[in-house]
Amino acid sequence: MALTWSRLLVILNAGIIFFSLTLVALSPAIIYLTADGSKKMIQLWPEGLYQWYRGPGSAAEMKPFIQLYYDSTNEHMIYATAAVSILAGLAGIAGIFRMSKTSKPLFRGSTLVLQAIPGTIALIINLIGFTFTQVVYDTHNKGKCYWENGYYAGTVFKCTPEQTACDGITGLFLWNQDHPQFTHYNTSQMWDVKRESCGEAQTGRHLMAPLFVASVLMCAFAVGKVIVERRKSRFSETADERVDRLARQGE
Repeated sequence: MALTWSRLLVILNAGIIFFSLTLVALSPAIIYLTADGSKKMIQLWPEGLYQWYRGPGSAAEMKPFIQLYYDSTNEHMIYATAAVSILAGLAGIAGIFRMSKTSKPLFRGSTLVLQAIPGTIALIINLIGFTFTQVVYDTHNKGKCYWENGYYAGTVFKCTPEQTACDGITGLFLWNQDHPQFTHYNTSQMWDVKRESCGEAQTGRHLMAPLFVASVLMCAFAVGKVIVERRKSRFSETADERVDRLARQGE
């Protein structure tokens, strides 16, 4: 069975709809998981001054104080990437339905642009967001959240909520001078919340990978559709052109 222009466009349209829906479905989940995990962690271990645990039998004066700050740049990048992906997905779906209702070349051309540009922007933003979040986590926020630095008095940790929850830093906090109710002997419920926060934050960041893949494929299908539509219009014959051709043949 030959692959005609019409069949190829059906395949491209189906791909655009599928990956647009993927963007729209994944993005809210990423936002929720990242926001909920971060909120729980910040409430459980708020910013402030903590005493660092050096090990059993260490004298009190040998337990240095460190400062904890939360760096929210990583989370803001995730939120921005997810928001752009939602808009790109909605634009892709809207473009398909708009083109199905008209055959006017000018209208279809503007709709193709409506699909291709948001898809390209989503691809660029997803690439930046995915790379940025991976670098922040893999480099311990450029060395600002490396747990061994806690053994030096006056260390200032600048961590993402995910790093604070997952990297074991809070396990070496004795107490928080700014929040006296905090003690080293946390209830099992607090540690359960910590593990839950880590799971949610990590899942949100890991979902950036399929979100990036979906943006790449959506952009590829949208650009492919632009190319196919232009070639189809170049080789297709309109009704008026067919009438003229038949009239010339009759002469």
